[in-house]
Amino acid sequence: MKHRKQRGIKGVAGVGLIEVLVSLLVLSVGILGIVGLQTRALQLNQGVLYQSRANVLAYDIMDRMRSNQSQIDNYQIGLTDPKPAYTNCQLSTANCSPAQMTDFDLGSWRDEVENVLPSGTSSIVRTGGAQPSFIVTLQFDSSRVESASAAGQEKLAAGESIIQQVSFRTAF
Repeated sequence: MKHRKQRGIKGVAGVGLIEVLVSLLVLSVGILGIVGLQTRALQLNQGVLYQSRANVLAYDIMDRMRSNQSQIDNYQIGLTDPKPAYTNCQLSTANCSPAQMTDFDLGSWRDEVENVLPSGTSSIVRTGGAQPSFIVTLQFDSSRVESASAAGQEKLAAGESIIQQVSFRTAF
């Protein structure tokens, strides 16, 4: 009888080690999946950050336009138009006219768009109609965010640029 017990123990030797190795394999696959999800979440957060910044910048210029309504038609600027030369109207010694304030608003806003958004460009266009209405458009390079997706990788491999456009409309 003693001989049988020893033979039974030898028959199951190493089974525990195999179970541990299989559980480590399953755990490793799970951890890799979580790391992949975390990486993708960080990339999407970057895209949302750019969208939020574009939103804040659009509302900033719309508020500036509302505060200088006598010059409202002078706030129009195209995507490729150069930013106007401006005097810093925030200085206590500056005594800016409404026209100078318009140049300051557009110039400083364009500086901010270029500094905050990657390859950022902007435009403000008046639409037709009885009541003045304006469309504020912001464009920025979102290739860093989009390159994480398979479709983005295909576009970049084909030599295409990935530009995201965000437009806001407001009426005065």
